[in-house]
Amino acid sequence: MKEYRLEDALEVTGHLVREGSDNAKKSPRGGQKDEERLSKTALKRMYQGYSKNVVDSLAVVDEAVINYELIAELLEYICVSLEEGAILVFLSGMKEITTSLEAIKKLEYFEDDSNAIILPLHSSLSNEEQKSIFQRPPPGKRKIILSTNIAETSITVDDVVFVVDTGRVKENRYDDLNKMPTLLECWASKAATKQRRGRAGRVKPGFCWHLYSSHTHDKILQDYQLPEMLRVGLEDLVLQILVLDLGEPSNFLRAAVDPPTELAMKNALQLLESLGAAECDWEALGRSEENSTQLTALGYHLATLPVHPRVGKLLIYGNLFGVSDSCLTIAAAMTSRWVCFIVF
Repeated sequence: MKEYRLEDALEVTGHLVREGSDNAKKSPRGGQKDEERLSKTALKRMYQGYSKNVVDSLAVVDEAVINYELIAELLEYICVSLEEGAILVFLSGMKEITTSLEAIKKLEYFEDDSNAIILPLHSSLSNEEQKSIFQRPPPGKRKIILSTNIAETSITVDDVVFVVDTGRVKENRYDDLNKMPTLLECWASKAATKQRRGRAGRVKPGFCWHLYSSHTHDKILQDYQLPEMLRVGLEDLVLQILVLDLGEPSNFLRAAVDPPTELAMKNALQLLESLGAAECDWEALGRSEENSTQLTALGYHLATLPVHPRVGKLLIYGNLFGVSDSCLTIAAAMTSRWVCFIVF
């Protein structure tokens, strides 16, 4: 397995990131200094042996922004200059797959459909569409797969020889301050990028191009993904702790390896209390006393349903008031991806 990074991709493609372009870092506001940007002198010492264009590009590039032009040029370089084999490109979502496909189609080489077949891969594809991913192209035609992180572990394409990794991923996060879930694009962990690298070379020696620099890999990427308990709301977890009688949820979770914040715990308890699923003695909670939170009858039933407590209460009350059909439709809309937002 041969592994390359952004500086290598810039070198072989000749791609130049210019100041002021979409992929360049924006100037800090209010005269503040950009602490993350390295000086050209430091970059020259770090990347000895690379051309001036590479150093100039690294001095201005915002690596957190996916460079679709570079992806297209790198794919053309692989198709023209390197050996046979399918190419797997890791992107952060369906929108990014569509944008990347548009950038690839702008290059003259890919206008000829006999040179390459480009296939999207994401969780919304039908079974028939997913089967086409595993079909081998005719000789002389390159298969290029534009995928989300579903191809990290869920799907293995055995003829992939090249992997292009943008290093980006979308994660569900919970905003404790605004009390709402968000979908955030962020850096993948080192463990995840290692898993992506391993998708290449199943049948022969492979190649992996990471589109972030060695400096970003060493200084910015985390070893592992943030624990789920720190990324999502704690309502479901608190309900399970109460129904299993494991003690006061706040005290129980403080013993975790990576305990959640006090604000996240408070938000979860306040939500459950507002839903009528729990009764909280806030003065006793402030003193970290046991049995400060009691599960109600409604809370017990909500803990048995595999949905968010808000949705669970909707289903229970809908059944009680004889409007279960309407409530089931609303619950399905609340918990499913809306069809109008799916990119076909």
